[in-house]
Amino acid sequence: MNRGNAYDGTGELDQAIAEFTKAIDLAPKLALAYASRGAAYAKKGDPDQTIADASKAIELDPKYALRGWAYAKKGDPDQTIADASKAIELDPKLAMAYNNRAAAYFKVGRAAQGLPDAEKALELAPGNEHQAKHLRRKRAVRARGRVSSEKIRIARSEPVRSPAFSASWRAAATLGVVGADARQRPANEAAQ
Repeated sequence: MNRGNAYDGTGELDQAIAEFTKAIDLAPKLALAYASRGAAYAKKGDPDQTIADASKAIELDPKYALRGWAYAKKGDPDQTIADASKAIELDPKLAMAYNNRAAAYFKVGRAAQGLPDAEKALELAPGNEHQAKHLRRKRAVRARGRVSSEKIRIARSEPVRSPAFSASWRAAATLGVVGADARQRPANEAAQ
């Protein structure tokens, strides 16, 4: 497993997959080996193999319920939502599951359900710039049509701050397009 993780960390995915396969051969009931190999397949862009390995990992240990990403890549948002919901049920602090479910909700036009999941993902992993970028985009999509295009432009460009948001988002909260926590005034602005 250690060599597989090392190869995975350097982007040598074929070698990582080979090492994880050796680990599976040695310990066929080790869920982590299947999950790790599935993650390497995901990085290679192979959702079918990712689903196969993730399914085996889940069968061995349900806490590895993260195959939703692969279903999303295959264009199955309903299965993504179901898998991410199960992962959240098993581990409510799993930021990736909230992010996957949010993306699936947005894909099927259920932004009202997706936005809280995107917010939760960022709350759980505040330093994740990838999630922050997507959250800014999702907020702007949610606000479109209810807030001026200038405020949407500003909101897209401003950094995500949690739990208090920018003045643009407080304006959006006043209109009811984001959650009540957006109405809180940032501490640095309150002092001014």
